[in-house]
Amino acid sequence: MNEPIYDFTFKEKCRTFSPGLYWGVFILGLLGIPNIIAGITVTIIWSVNGFDSEFTSVIMIAFIFCFTLPLLFLIFAIRMFRKEINNRYVFYDNSFKVIVHGEECNVKYSDIVEIKEMKNIYHLYLDNVKCYMIGKSCLGEVIAEEFEQFLTVHTNIRPKKMQ
Repeated sequence: MNEPIYDFTFKEKCRTFSPGLYWGVFILGLLGIPNIIAGITVTIIWSVNGFDSEFTSVIMIAFIFCFTLPLLFLIFAIRMFRKEINNRYVFYDNSFKVIVHGEECNVKYSDIVEIKEMKNIYHLYLDNVKCYMIGKSCLGEVIAEEFEQFLTVHTNIRPKKMQ
């Protein structure tokens, strides 16, 4: 390949993309902690009695709603808190390379079907589901308008400004 035109590393925590969703899930997880404790307590009492009860089906349903669902919310919130995007983008004249966890993927500019600019992030869509995100914060000394012009010239697609 020829010399790179741009070389960016986009590193950001996932919780910063949709803080409302993160805090909603986290609060649901925190509110579920008493339910988790109650579910464990009921299970211990039920097991001490030899799992023998006329209310076995009720206990199982209560266990699912009082223990499993709040625990899933809490686990999801913790994973979302820790998860981080760490992608490196190297732009060349005919294509760009995305490096994620040491694995490289070459993408032709013609593969991009849509470009959206949301807040401080560019979304380069390859189809309705798959997209690459590049934060304006990782552009460094490159001006956002210059990068947008580069994308427009190489993809023939003008970035759509979204709210």
